[in-house]
Amino acid sequence: MSYGSGAMSNSMLEILNNDVIFVIGSNPSVAQPIAANYIKQAKLKGAKLIVSDPRTIDLADMADVHLANYSGTNGAIIQGMLSHIILNELYDEKFIQERCDIEGTEFLSVGWDELKKQAADPANSVEAMAKIAGVSADDLKKAAEMYAKGPKSSIIWGMGTAQHANAVEVVQHIANLVAICGMIGKESTGANPLRGQNNVQGSCDTACLSLFYPGYKFVADYPLKKGEGYDPDKDPDADHFEKVWGVRPPYGQGLALTHMCMNQKELDEQVCALTGNKGTYLTTPLTDKGMKVIYCIGSNPAHAAADTISVKKHLAELDFMVVQDIFMTETAELADVVLPAYAIHEKWGTYSNTERRVHLARPALVAPGEAKSDMEIMIELMKRLGYEQKVTDHTDQHSTSKEILAEIGDAMAQYAGLTHENIEEQNGIHWPTGGVDGLAKNPGGTRFLHAAGFPRGKGVLRGFGFTPADELPCDEYPIILTTGRTLYHWHAMQMTDKSSNILATESEGFVEINDKNAAQWGVVDGDYVKITGRRDVAVAKVVVTPDIKENVIFSPFHFHDVYINNLTNPKLDPIGAEPELKVATVRVEKSSADARPRVGKYKDGQIV
Repeated sequence: MSYGSGAMSNSMLEILNNDVIFVIGSNPSVAQPIAANYIKQAKLKGAKLIVSDPRTIDLADMADVHLANYSGTNGAIIQGMLSHIILNELYDEKFIQERCDIEGTEFLSVGWDELKKQAADPANSVEAMAKIAGVSADDLKKAAEMYAKGPKSSIIWGMGTAQHANAVEVVQHIANLVAICGMIGKESTGANPLRGQNNVQGSCDTACLSLFYPGYKFVADYPLKKGEGYDPDKDPDADHFEKVWGVRPPYGQGLALTHMCMNQKELDEQVCALTGNKGTYLTTPLTDKGMKVIYCIGSNPAHAAADTISVKKHLAELDFMVVQDIFMTETAELADVVLPAYAIHEKWGTYSNTERRVHLARPALVAPGEAKSDMEIMIELMKRLGYEQKVTDHTDQHSTSKEILAEIGDAMAQYAGLTHENIEEQNGIHWPTGGVDGLAKNPGGTRFLHAAGFPRGKGVLRGFGFTPADELPCDEYPIILTTGRTLYHWHAMQMTDKSSNILATESEGFVEINDKNAAQWGVVDGDYVKITGRRDVAVAKVVVTPDIKENVIFSPFHFHDVYINNLTNPKLDPIGAEPELKVATVRVEKSSADARPRVGKYKDGQIV
């Protein structure tokens, strides 16, 4: 699992009472319609809306300010706002003094005085940043003033912010913006990333991230406290988890999914974000880390990863691969063993959504054939490997899911006290729970975070600095390709392509092109263009629109006839290990349907 955007600090319902909503790198009407509905309701109630997106998405049509920036320049947008807010003293001095690292003593922090000095540098001015982003400086100033004055402002972002090689840098600048304006730890404010898939949040919470034990306890030697070394024998977190699990957890950082899909040569070229050393991920050497065996559960990197041609090649060269899923995917087709698992409506369990609300899943259908629940498969596998489990009866998924939830509560304080019964009674509970005592006082859990302070202590203030996208327009590849989703399909269409109604509505890939570019290339709606990138070629049907920035094209990554992720950039964020899916440079020329290198699987709503 690579690193997403974190957890929403505030709940969805609080959006209704926002005074200002700033949406950047997200199209929630398509990717998170429930969140979009709350945003639209807040706008109808009088909230001001800022949208930063190279496309005129439907929220941009409603916005008070639309910043149509180039893909890959989210950091310039945020830093331009920071500079303007600081120079015009629109910040919350009281909050900064009480909650932020003033002296610059915290790891990666420059401190407040230094941040103010940097804001005065002409290179960091709102005008300089607006030029980089390709937006109006006046609009950027207006957005900055609107957000800072609030009084209740929320910033909302998504994969359009996270899937860049500078994603962590941008999110740290977002944290600066939230902190200096005091828009955190209060109702209807906050830093609110929208997660990409169901239970991504719960997976991250419970340690499906390679740097963490459950509850975001750091493993190994990641130098968060001024870079001092780490002694696994003296790690209190490891002691805690040994008591819960009965075995001492392994020492050392794991690999992100993106690293698992690389061969050793590619791993050797990775550069440590903290030291600049090659062949290192943060502080872990990548030597001899090339994967030989992969066990893949509910993921389809052969379609959804960046530069999928290279990913497929690596997966095909593995010594052994197991895929556990509900349908045959492109990844499953490469596997040595495929284990059929239950779908969500066939099983008991819990999942955590984007607002940290833990929900209960109940079976509504009987699973077909020889499928088993993920829990039963994993427990049976561990037993056969010689590690007996403490569950009463792993074939009874209802009782097993209750026992697993109790163990999660023992392992991580954020989930302590959760049961099937109280989750059902409250229709979901926001973590952190505060344990049994906390739930007795507040049965619904914690709606917004950081009211009393930050878990790490003082808030870090990152210094100014803009890292451009890895690929920039040039003579050979002058156009920016960005990718995303449509309303009708989910991810790599593993499930939505089973619906004839959905396929009758949308079964063919497409590319959105600005009307000026369309005239330049001699194409109209329904024509086809050839998109040539550094890694592959795609041919897609044209949708001409004024609602996308000139010299930027957009294509959704769902479709099997286009396979746009063959063209996307695998360059990783050096800390988050997320690839630059949202920015690749290409050239575009008129083509025809007959020139398509691959055809779709569907016609008239049916699989061909």
